[in-house]
Amino acid sequence: MKDDLIIHVVGNKLDLASTHRVIPLKRTQEYISRILGNDYAVHEVSAKDDKGIEELFLQITRALVDRRNNRECRQSLHTNSVYVGSPEESQQTTDTTCCNS
Repeated sequence: MKDDLIIHVVGNKLDLASTHRVIPLKRTQEYISRILGNDYAVHEVSAKDDKGIEELFLQITRALVDRRNNRECRQSLHTNSVYVGSPEESQQTTDTTCCNS
């Protein structure tokens, strides 16, 4: 189930950070790493100033595309297996080039 999720922790109001910041970004990153693990991204954005929003969505989009490509590759490997030798030997060989990039 964990592999089905893409989690990005996002803090808004970056435009107010210089005057109203309560928790430093580094502390937030350390907390998220401790609670969720190192595989989760932490972002600061400003919807008002449109800062960080595009990069956030690009990272999520890249993760979704990579996930889809990996699934398609695994399915392709599974359905395109080639058996070498007699049926009794059942030596299976596969081309893994699509997933090795």
